[in-house]
Amino acid sequence: MLTIMLIVGFVAAPYLANAQDDAKVEELNGKISDHKDNLSKLNQEIDALKAQINEVGSQKKTLQNELKSIDLVRQRIAKEAEITAIKAQRTNDSINALNQSINDKQAIIEQHRKAIAFSMQRIAESDQHSLLEMLLTNDTLSETFAEADRLEELQQTLADEITKLRGVSRSLASDKKDQETELKKAQQLKKQLSDQKSIVDGQRTERAQLIKETSNKESVFQAQLKEKEKRKQQFEQELQAFESELKIAIDANSFPTPGTHALVPPILGAKITQHFGYTAAAKTLYVSGHHSGTDFGAHVGTSVMAAANGTVWATGDTDIACRGASYGKYILLRHPNGLATLYGHLSRISVSPGDQVSVGDTIGYSGNTGYSTGPHLHFGVFVASATRVDDVPSQACPGAIFHMPVAPKNAYLDAENYF
Repeated sequence: MLTIMLIVGFVAAPYLANAQDDAKVEELNGKISDHKDNLSKLNQEIDALKAQINEVGSQKKTLQNELKSIDLVRQRIAKEAEITAIKAQRTNDSINALNQSINDKQAIIEQHRKAIAFSMQRIAESDQHSLLEMLLTNDTLSETFAEADRLEELQQTLADEITKLRGVSRSLASDKKDQETELKKAQQLKKQLSDQKSIVDGQRTERAQLIKETSNKESVFQAQLKEKEKRKQQFEQELQAFESELKIAIDANSFPTPGTHALVPPILGAKITQHFGYTAAAKTLYVSGHHSGTDFGAHVGTSVMAAANGTVWATGDTDIACRGASYGKYILLRHPNGLATLYGHLSRISVSPGDQVSVGDTIGYSGNTGYSTGPHLHFGVFVASATRVDDVPSQACPGAIFHMPVAPKNAYLDAENYF
């Protein structure tokens, strides 16, 4: 009977300790719940700022409106950074709760192992005695049979403990998988927070630069807008001439056919503000009358995702060569399915050439760089085999050399055919 009592003691110990551990987990879950109110309040403030940004964006493009818009964007991104920080803390609390749960289960497993080892030891000791030895050892026959009954109970306890151990092990494996997911989420949030803070700093620099370049004069700002439009038109003509000289044969079997859903939208839920091709807007906006991509309306700092699994082919910033004439900050991805995708006018690039990305990964943040009449994402799709990243000389800015994706006209594809 002493053996059974010892085993019960082994099994009960971790469950008694769990009462305190459960209180710790409950405390962590309470902290996680408290974050919800703060998130709700911040989201309301962000919505209000977005409404103001949209209102300013719909007004005439003046220096004061431009400065006001930059300030509002800074405030909005700063609020979004606060949300990211809260989410990161909530994720850390969730990880701590999972760790506590894992530690609890490991304690149970260890106690079960001790109970099993003790049981096996007692069984082994009993097996060494024959029935005759047990009869000679015990005073009465009833004691001998009682010892045999206890041995049978011990074996059943051992079987029960093995079953429990298997169940706890499965639960522990599930907890570890959950923890890995939470850790990955925490790492992504940490990177996102760093990116958001960098974008805020960039907006501050942009505001200071704009005031410096215009001497805070409306007339200078309007002159800059006209010059920017002129540079854009010159660059379009030069790029059109450059790409028209490209003679690259395209194998129709080297990329997906339309309607195959080979891509996902790079910004989920975003409205398409300009379609691909010879649209009514393109006839007035572009020298060729043709829009080479699909535009998604998005505030500065909106996460931009990889449209499919692939490799970062190239990144760059055309504003370095000639400000306001082309894509600005861009990312080019090459995909195993034979497509290449371009993400232009970004505020920040979060990947480097050669990086492997998965569909849905954040690769950058939307912006208003390059030639852009307002914050948005320019999303281009190409036949990868006919696309190059090349140096394009330009007369728009004397001596400027653009390092950017180029392709013959028939290599440009309509993204909406692949969503």
